[in-house]
Amino acid sequence: MWREGCRDPAVVAAHATLTAAGGRPGDLDAAIAECREALACRLGNTDRAWNHLAVVKARLEGRLARALVPPAARHEARLPARPARTPRFLRAAG
Repeated sequence: MWREGCRDPAVVAAHATLTAAGGRPGDLDAAIAECREALACRLGNTDRAWNHLAVVKARLEGRLARALVPPAARHEARLPARPARTPRFLRAAG
């Protein structure tokens, strides 16, 4: 996107998000490379669109890191076993 002449970081962020929508590692790599290429031309600009592009790049890097972890190694949340509680108040018989 940046090589084709588009110089708007908001458009690059949107295109990178669409490129990575499939979630495959190759798509995520391409989207991250696109963000890096655009961010290399930032030159200290403080426009909000540049900050958003940096956030999109970080989010895509996180998705890529999670995509590379095999499913068997992912954590499965389970509730811990709780011991049986003794009743606080006992009913009076009678």
